[in-house]
Amino acid sequence: MSRRIAKSRADALGPGRLDAYLFYWIGQIDNLYKRAILEALRPLRINLAWWRTLAVLTERGPVTTGDLARITVIERTALTRVVDQMEKRGFVRRVPRRGDRRVVEIHLAPAGRALYERILPEARAVYARATAGLSPGRVKALIAELEGIRDRLPHA
Repeated sequence: MSRRIAKSRADALGPGRLDAYLFYWIGQIDNLYKRAILEALRPLRINLAWWRTLAVLTERGPVTTGDLARITVIERTALTRVVDQMEKRGFVRRVPRRGDRRVVEIHLAPAGRALYERILPEARAVYARATAGLSPGRVKALIAELEGIRDRLPHA
């Protein structure tokens, strides 16, 4: 192998070199974050799907199951089971949409908001540990770059 080919492989980014493959690192970070947040949520007996659901409903308000599945990145059938469990425990409510009763929206119940408020400090602590040493500007720039990558990928 010529030196030029060897150097070009050593400088290459993407598939073929895990240490230089962006999606490998995204996967690693996602996996480690999930472990850390699950550990933080364990005393509250909450799983990641519940946390995501509570966060979306708190930040965005009522949404349909389809929109909730897309935003939380939880498969729709699995999310339906999550919402069923949360509804039984009084954390969310299914409410027909005003003006179109065929559409059902998921609403956060007061108990759900209270649970979210109990979880939030734990989630913020995990986030602070993970982003320690990064300025707010750098975090915003990373998010903007990731949004651009997401937008260039095919959407289902």
